[in-house]
Amino acid sequence: MIFFQGFYHFLPKTTAFRRDYCRSCQEVRTLTQIRTADFYHLYWIPVLPLGLWKRWKCAGCGNKPYRHTKTSRAAKAFLALVLAVITFEFWFEPDLADEFSSQELLICRIGISALLAFALVWLKRHSPELTREQGHALVPHLAIPNCLLCGGPMQRGTPDHCQICNRKHLPVPREQ
Repeated sequence: MIFFQGFYHFLPKTTAFRRDYCRSCQEVRTLTQIRTADFYHLYWIPVLPLGLWKRWKCAGCGNKPYRHTKTSRAAKAFLALVLAVITFEFWFEPDLADEFSSQELLICRIGISALLAFALVWLKRHSPELTREQGHALVPHLAIPNCLLCGGPMQRGTPDHCQICNRKHLPVPREQ
């Protein structure tokens, strides 16, 4: 039996914004905080309310700004190791000559060796992804005179908020 289940995000409302580093865009962008009423659904019928949730969303690309976007070095190394074992098997296993013709075996050997070479180059060129704290350090600490969403004047306070759209400006958390 197949169960169609998942989560609904009802009544989205933008409640806050800030300038922060987006890992998807790999640059400093405007992020918006979206508040939703979340429900668990079964067969497209909301059955369990999960409460109000807040999520950050990049205004440039629309993705979650703190989600990992690059493949980790460990995953690349694991792929290279698996391909190395398979390559070794194709080149040095004597029983494979009985299962494949000589042309098929040669194509498999060259193909898997090429995949291993590409995986090793991919591993060698690995550049680590910025951590959340390193991304925060790239964001200039500026007082924002106008709202980044509607352009209205900002009302100073704790936190600052726009006088027109009443959305809060939440600054980037800084290390002490």
